[in-house]
Amino acid sequence: MGNGKTIGDHQTDGGFQWRVEDTDSAVGEVRINDTTYGVIKWNGSEWLPDKKRGGLNAVFGFSNTDIWIAGGEVSHFDGIKWNPVSGYLNDTTGQYIVLDRVLNDNTPYTSIWGTSSNNLYLSGGRGKIIHWDGNKASIVFSTDLAILEIWGTDEQNIYAVAGDYSQHAGKLFHYEGGPWNLIRTGGGIFGSADTQGPFTSILGTKNDELFLHARYIESRYGGLWKKEVLCASWMYEITGTNSNNVASCGDYGIKHFNGIDWASFDGLTQRALYGIHVFDNKIFAVSDRIILIGTNY
Repeated sequence: MGNGKTIGDHQTDGGFQWRVEDTDSAVGEVRINDTTYGVIKWNGSEWLPDKKRGGLNAVFGFSNTDIWIAGGEVSHFDGIKWNPVSGYLNDTTGQYIVLDRVLNDNTPYTSIWGTSSNNLYLSGGRGKIIHWDGNKASIVFSTDLAILEIWGTDEQNIYAVAGDYSQHAGKLFHYEGGPWNLIRTGGGIFGSADTQGPFTSILGTKNDELFLHARYIESRYGGLWKKEVLCASWMYEITGTNSNNVASCGDYGIKHFNGIDWASFDGLTQRALYGIHVFDNKIFAVSDRIILIGTNY
């Protein structure tokens, strides 16, 4: 599948849910030479530390000069420097300055998605979806489960995945410009849910096919749901470039779909893989201090 790259001296006790996005950035928390970093960037040949603050879980960008990160805080990169948006700690006085009360009070965040920096959606463990309009944040939706991921194609077609590992629960919501509608539920082996949970991640393709992480990796095409492959262990994120290049990661392994068959790559590491991103012929999977780089032929 590929090789592994160790990053840093050790992970701290903070959040380890590294994520990778199209901006070639990964977020999380790692210590390098006694300094904690929350963002590392891929320069084409190696990963380099970027932002000196950890506790980050989500990254989303529109270009290399327009990147958002979130976790215990929300910040924006303008191509020159990282600017705090939710709040910041004044290094001189030690006082924490709140810049946006809604953003600040609803941390930690686990996902960001949007169409521009004036139309962003954030979600997290508090079960709320926060909308950022470029100037201020507002709560637009809430549920009883942590909202682990948001994904969409445009401002009238957005999906939100809510899940709870301990209860094997899941809820999938869809937004089309009106209310957030519940379209699929997950539960244990017994019960009235649509399928087995928990739900953890979602991916859509250009031909309107959806892939959902549940007890199985499931797909929906033409309104019909299909169980693709059983997940023997927890799976955390699914991503891809199109319906014949889909990859997912979880405890100790990666699954890849070429449009016909699913291939499993197990035993790549003894650590859980929390985040994954697919480029045309590269796959990056991230874990506790480890980034696996695979080639997709």
